[in-house]
Amino acid sequence: GTVYQANVNGINRGTSAVTYHTSQGTYIAFHNDVGQIRAYKITATNPPTITFAWSMNQTGRGSPWVTTTDGTNNTIVWVAGVAGDQRLHGYDGDTGAVIYAGGGSNELMTGTRQWNTGIAARGHIYFGADNKVYAFNLPGGTPTPTPTATPGIALRARGRTVHGQRAADLRWSGASSSNVDIYRNTVQIVTTANDGAYTDRIGGSGQGTFTYKVCEAGTQTCSNEATVTF
Repeated sequence: GTVYQANVNGINRGTSAVTYHTSQGTYIAFHNDVGQIRAYKITATNPPTITFAWSMNQTGRGSPWVTTTDGTNNTIVWVAGVAGDQRLHGYDGDTGAVIYAGGGSNELMTGTRQWNTGIAARGHIYFGADNKVYAFNLPGGTPTPTPTATPGIALRARGRTVHGQRAADLRWSGASSSNVDIYRNTVQIVTTANDGAYTDRIGGSGQGTFTYKVCEAGTQTCSNEATVTF
């Protein structure tokens, strides 16, 4: 068959790449030697094309692996910060948004190797290092209640890049509580003052779609959804 190729940023030496499929397409991701996790999407066209999807800065060099809930949905790209911060990191497979940022002092690893990948089993991620296996607990899946849209809260969102990194400016009105909860793609990301403005510094670069809601703190009294696409 025909071989298709694309130029990519950085060099991938001594580490493995990972391929995965989501509802948005098929991807390949790798950790290069200039401190980046990069993902490329393979289109379903004939002939197929390889396009840049996203990248995130991360020190070190590791071999990524992927977890999903059913083979396609809730895809997370995991990688250990080998020769870097020695921590486990997780990124959204479609957008590169940070899912897990390495934890605290108890999550620091030693003796990691760049060719090792983790294993997901029974609610844990296991990562083998020199003479030791590290186990990380994964939070149990709890369905997020669908917030009830209230005409009283109006939200608008605008995407932009700051020094090459993705960010979303949110503006809202009509909330009556002193604080509000902000959701990105159904996950609460922050509780902040109800001052009508917040900037979500998503990070990373490349394509991605992010949907926001603003809710009165601790309730499901929420705004309309506002979507930002990069």
